[in-house]
Amino acid sequence: NRGDEYPHIIFQEQLMEQSRQVAGFSEQQMDELWKVLCGKQKEGLQSLRNEFLIGGLRNGHTLAALENIWQEWAERGPCLFLKAHAVCYAMMAYWEAYLKARSEK
Repeated sequence: NRGDEYPHIIFQEQLMEQSRQVAGFSEQQMDELWKVLCGKQKEGLQSLRNEFLIGGLRNGHTLAALENIWQEWAERGPCLFLKAHAVCYAMMAYWEAYLKARSEK
């Protein structure tokens, strides 16, 4: 759901969920999508784009809206990360700051 955190996607899970909601992507397609857009895999970008556009049109979305979504994904894909990683990094930063503030110098 786009509204969970911010108006723009920041997590890979958001990208995958949007692809399911907008274009009816299967679990396999969602997995391929994040691998391609996040830079882990190079082949298949054009094929997935076509599948996304076809699925989105079939679900009643306009081509312009679908192109805008795809463009945002393409731009942000390499910067997306897993929510689980974000939580781990946040916890590590919290504990590091806590320990640093309370340690004797």
